[in-house]
Amino acid sequence: MLAAALLTAGCGAADEAPPSASATAPAPQAGTAPEGTTQTVGFAVVGDSITAGLDAPVEGTEVRGRNSWVRAADVAPLEFRGGWAVPGARTADMSAGVRPVQADVLVVLAGTNDVLHSVPWEETRQNLLDAVATAGVQRVVLVAVPPLDVDPEGREELDARLVELAGEQGWAHLDPWTDVDTGEGTFAPGASEDGVHPTQAVADLVGARIRAALLDLAGN
Repeated sequence: MLAAALLTAGCGAADEAPPSASATAPAPQAGTAPEGTTQTVGFAVVGDSITAGLDAPVEGTEVRGRNSWVRAADVAPLEFRGGWAVPGARTADMSAGVRPVQADVLVVLAGTNDVLHSVPWEETRQNLLDAVATAGVQRVVLVAVPPLDVDPEGREELDARLVELAGEQGWAHLDPWTDVDTGEGTFAPGASEDGVHPTQAVADLVGARIRAALLDLAGN
């Protein structure tokens, strides 16, 4: 039931226009907790530039990269506990680099660079399993990778496999990209400047959706 709820959390209709910087509501400010929520929920991450941002890796609990979704999710009662996310990383890099982390839930958003480098699914799958096992966080949310203009078919195939993997492992799965996707695996106009990474406005929207899913998972 929980995984099914997260599958649709925050996703708009497929025919909606993608959010723009002017149309998207500003992300909640850090330290502003919704009324009635008191339990702190610590979340950690495993990912690439979609999570870390374009400019720099995650260092401790600091996210310095542009177009990261993390800052929009890091709003009380959620608390970012770090993890491992590096621009350009493949899942093999994640498997090798992840260390144990203290958190209530682990958010994994990974695989775009595996698609770009034609990594076989069997390797991607094992790398994800190894990274999650090393992180040592019991609750996991596996997030769909964003649209990919240069290889939409590869992206669609990967996302379908991620749904299967989440089901096999008892992880929650979330697709926060529905209304910034053309429906064919590519970004809707205005949602990306390079066809790989979301704009900051879209990243903030995705962060808010991941945040809502994590609060739901925690029962807040």
